[in-house]
Amino acid sequence: MVQVTLFCAVVGIPDSVFSVKIDTNDSVDQLKEAIKVEKPAEIQCDADELQLFIARKSGTWLPDDTDLDELFPTEGYRDEMRAMRVSRELADHSLFGTSVSPGKEVVHVLVLLPPTLRYPQTIRVCGVNLRFTPSIRNTSLAAFWRAFRANSTQVVADAVITLPEGTLLLGEFDFGSRMYIRPCYLQLWDICLAILSDENTACRRLLILGNPGTGKTFFAIFVLFHLAHAGATVVYESAGQVNNRTLFSGNKVVNGLWADFSDILAQPETFYVVDGVQPLHCEAKTILVTSPHKDIWRNFDKSGS
Repeated sequence: MVQVTLFCAVVGIPDSVFSVKIDTNDSVDQLKEAIKVEKPAEIQCDADELQLFIARKSGTWLPDDTDLDELFPTEGYRDEMRAMRVSRELADHSLFGTSVSPGKEVVHVLVLLPPTLRYPQTIRVCGVNLRFTPSIRNTSLAAFWRAFRANSTQVVADAVITLPEGTLLLGEFDFGSRMYIRPCYLQLWDICLAILSDENTACRRLLILGNPGTGKTFFAIFVLFHLAHAGATVVYESAGQVNNRTLFSGNKVVNGLWADFSDILAQPETFYVVDGVQPLHCEAKTILVTSPHKDIWRNFDKSGS
């Protein structure tokens, strides 16, 4: 009998990779029980309702740094992945090969929830239990946010933030993968922080107006860079996301409809970064950048920004 560590990922739940310690002479059925014990909040069904798959394609294990949240929604993502029959022992060669030591820095097992519980799962963000619904989904912005958090560029005037090849700013081809830090960005961000942190003014809503082409969107991205490194919880909304918002919090990145993140926006420690669209009135620290269109900023300005 040998105890091994298997890394598992729950399909459809962002950043859900976790480890389970189990004996090689245990069955797949016992592995299901161990998985449920390890993740009781995320897995609310009976253990025998789970489906398990060997996370190996073309003989290669899925790396745990693969953007699994982008992979899962794609058609055919389970092609070539073997279902794990409940009666098999983990030492069975048809599962992990001749030795149950499938390596490190990989995902070994994909956990598929039953259809009735595929969405009603929760993650905890900013003290709020965010319930997954069909409108809350994974997003390609996970790679962008991960790259921002890992980027070690010194934030000084005239520096250039460069993302890995193939990773785009906000996932937009038009924005590319490099951002020049204008000297004014540093000054403007310092002013924003000073105002939002001033307990005497208690100002939580900032309005930044600028003519088209003056770099407002890239300043908003610059703000996201700072907040990524500060470990802040951020809800981002732009005119390009019709009725949609994106939630960034730690390593969690999900996209939802207009009203999905209302409870998180009600938290005063949340940052709400909005580009070119009228924001929701909420308790979050709100930064609106927009062209001088009154239909966008007029009501926002009346509320005390």
